Amino acid sequence: MDETTELRKHLREYRDADDKLRALNEQVSALRETRREKEGLITELLARPKFATFDKLKLEDDGSTIQIQRPSQWNKPWTLSKASLYAYLRQYFQSTPGPDADSCYSFIETQQKRQLVATEFSLTRHIAKDVWNK
Repeated sequence: MDETTELRKHLREYRDADDKLRALNEQVSALRETRREKEGLITELLARPKFATFDKLKLEDDGSTIQIQRPSQWNKPWTLSKASLYAYLRQYFQSTPGPDADSCYSFIETQQKRQLVATEFSLTRHIAKDVWNK
């Protein structure tokens, strides 16, 4: 097989793999949308007084559990833009006599945590180990 033929062969195989990945990504995207819709319906029910004390639900058929995190009871993951960091540093140095690294870090962490308090529910499914060992 000459080099041009070999290149064409690999390009076709690449295209075929890429086509399959694109099709799978469409399926995954649709499933994620369905999961988001179901999460919305579940959290609407969990917001009702009848379910106010629920923090975990167990699915008996497969042994998995769904952890429930309620609004204001958990923090979103940390992200800090350059602009936010700069704003925090300005606030800190303008308001702190004798600044040092540790207190600067604590100040930024405290300020950022206030911004990251979740205002929505979060559901996380945990799969029982027995399911994987079958």
